Amino acid sequence: MTGFSKILLMLLSWLIYAAVCWFAGLKDCCTAEVAVGEEMTLEENAGPMLRLPLAFLWDGALPDTTNAFTNYKKNNLAKGDSSDIFEIVGLYHAEEPIPDGFANMGLARAANIRPLFSEIPDDRIRLRARLL
Repeated sequence: MTGFSKILLMLLSWLIYAAVCWFAGLKDCCTAEVAVGEEMTLEENAGPMLRLPLAFLWDGALPDTTNAFTNYKKNNLAKGDSSDIFEIVGLYHAEEPIPDGFANMGLARAANIRPLFSEIPDDRIRLRARLL
């Protein structure tokens, strides 16, 4: 096969691939049916949202617990023994504001989780933050 025929074959293959992708649905993603900045709402019967035992609102340092937190806490405490260090990791995004008195939102969240585990002595607790 000559160099020209190889180039022609690759061009033809690319054109066939592009046509298949276009007609298979990519052309629909390029049409602007929803205006930029338009508010989207959840469907009325979308079903229940997943609620974790311990969560935080965006930009919020105070924990939000559910009824499942008691079992979550009991299971986590049962995993270790009296010599283990219990590590509380506060997750945060760089875009979140930094609360007064803390280096970042993650450390503020970890500090606010600490009272929920009051039965663990302070020397066995480590507070950390992790940037997502």
